[in-house]
Amino acid sequence: MDPIVSAEPTRGPIPDTELTARWCAALLLLWTALTLTSLGGAPLFDNDETTYAQAAVELVRGERHLLPTLYGQPFLEKPATFYYVLGATFTLLGRTAFAARLPSALCTLATALVLLYVGRRLGRPQAGRIAALVFLTMVMPTLLAHAALLDAALTCCMTGAILAFVLWRRDGRRADALLAALAAGLGVSVKGPVGLVVPLAVLALDRLLARDLGASVRRFPWPGALLAFLLGAAPWYVLVTATHGLDFLVRFILREHLARLGEPLQGHGGGWYYYLLVFLPTTLPWLAWVPWWAGQTLTQWRQDDEASWLGRLSLVWAVTVVGLFSLSQTKLPHYIAPSYPALALGIGLQWDREPPEAVWRRRAALLLLATVLPVGEALVVLPFLFTSLTGLVSDPSAVAVLAHAGRPALGITVAGGILTVALIGLVRHMWVRRSGVLVSGILFGLLLQTTLLWTLAPLAGRVLQRPLLALASAIRATPATVPVYLLVNRPSVPFYSGRPAARLAPPEALDRLGAGAEEYLLVGTAAQLPKLAPLQLTVVRRAGAYVLLRHAPPL
Repeated sequence: MDPIVSAEPTRGPIPDTELTARWCAALLLLWTALTLTSLGGAPLFDNDETTYAQAAVELVRGERHLLPTLYGQPFLEKPATFYYVLGATFTLLGRTAFAARLPSALCTLATALVLLYVGRRLGRPQAGRIAALVFLTMVMPTLLAHAALLDAALTCCMTGAILAFVLWRRDGRRADALLAALAAGLGVSVKGPVGLVVPLAVLALDRLLARDLGASVRRFPWPGALLAFLLGAAPWYVLVTATHGLDFLVRFILREHLARLGEPLQGHGGGWYYYLLVFLPTTLPWLAWVPWWAGQTLTQWRQDDEASWLGRLSLVWAVTVVGLFSLSQTKLPHYIAPSYPALALGIGLQWDREPPEAVWRRRAALLLLATVLPVGEALVVLPFLFTSLTGLVSDPSAVAVLAHAGRPALGITVAGGILTVALIGLVRHMWVRRSGVLVSGILFGLLLQTTLLWTLAPLAGRVLQRPLLALASAIRATPATVPVYLLVNRPSVPFYSGRPAARLAPPEALDRLGAGAEEYLLVGTAAQLPKLAPLQLTVVRRAGAYVLLRHAPPL
């Protein structure tokens, strides 16, 4: 063992730091209550959330129930499975932000329950409880639980696939192998081939390091697993291929999935360090424990016991996910979401095996103070500095959006102050005491995510979406027979107005619409108005940087 770590005698789990089943159940219920009450705290955001939500609306209400569309045109970025789920929640709960985000919240909770279950199956229930709650109190899983995106569902599928294989490798139960294959198939049905590629890469690397790849391949129940995988993955792909032909499927996989590896699609690129910058803030507050977890795991790397193997797997899992997506030329922060269950599992296993000693607790306290204190201070001063931001931007559209949002409430300052006081208390607790550090960290994680979601999410909604919601409200007040056209890619307009819309480029709008007799509505930006002068439009409403225009036929 590292001599620094061995400054205190080695001990097993300390009784009053154990996360009991009762504590775990209470914290899980608290997370669920906080999440459900904050899902609708902000409107859906353009472009991704409203893109998927509007595609779901069009898929359910359209004539082609296999082929997703957006603005009435084929939208082939992802399989249709997630859109069916969103469509079902809209049917049951209405077309709201809460309904759109509920599947992601449930998938995030399901991922935590998978970690909890696996811990029990491995004979390490406390490790499972710690992993589940560490996962739920990190920033990225929390954000994805509140986002109408596919990544929470994909993370759940990948976690299930990897950990079911682990259980099969340990216990030899055929049902676990079939479950691993089924989960990988569901991942493919949610987001395409990546749902299979990433778990395969993680498990293959783990078995290579264990010098067991050949034996595992030979023992795996391939016939049943293949059927289970196809059951999860194939239904939509088979139906859409039968309807639209094999050429469609080839284009779908090559363009929308493999092409992301070689070129930054839609401008979503970044350097090799991109995900390192993403990883640091999105693992808070547990970033403070990453050096301890990684150091202990590497120290125990060559030990041959089960705990060391599982710890090694968690590190391989996290590094493989980050590494694979770093190689891709298309990058978005949430692509590495499947690495966070690995981090949580590793911390849970290591804490259950040997809680951190004084030197590590103090290092973690200093790192926590350095990373979270600026967040609290920024919240404290944000309402006072927000109006001055308009002087720091020169783009007229940005100035209009900030002016339209209004000044943030002083409640953000109060929340920042509470977070700062709680942080100082936690750091002091970590510095001087051995007991209660784990539960205190989990409670602080809940406070951190609640503070961010209940303050910054509504503010972001006002800044980014309030103008578009105002235009959507104005569109709803017009007759449903009047067509709507968009000069901007803002799916929130058709989603919140409940009206279908076609998207046009400004030159195309001049050619297609002209100054004819048709009555229509046109959504664009104030900067586009000079180019639209030949269309003889009247301004219905201005909101921030956006404008709603109307063309009325001559009398």
